[in-house]
Amino acid sequence: PTGYVIQQQELDLIVKTTSLSNLEEARQYDRKVVFYFDYLDINPTCVSFTVQRWYPVANLTRYIPVRVYDYYAPGIT
Repeated sequence: PTGYVIQQQELDLIVKTTSLSNLEEARQYDRKVVFYFDYLDINPTCVSFTVQRWYPVANLTRYIPVRVYDYYAPGIT
């Protein structure tokens, strides 16, 4: 969401300490956070993280839509 950020060091810590064995990497790019998984299967996968308020923003919704796709086939969502 606009006005919020997460530091790369925090994402690195999530990758190292998570119980998700298929989570390979997490990166922060401009206005988005990208999680790289080795694979996804039929089991539910949940990544929880906290962002810090960097700039005051009004009318923030608590839930933000996400997009999941295959990196090598982005047309398949």
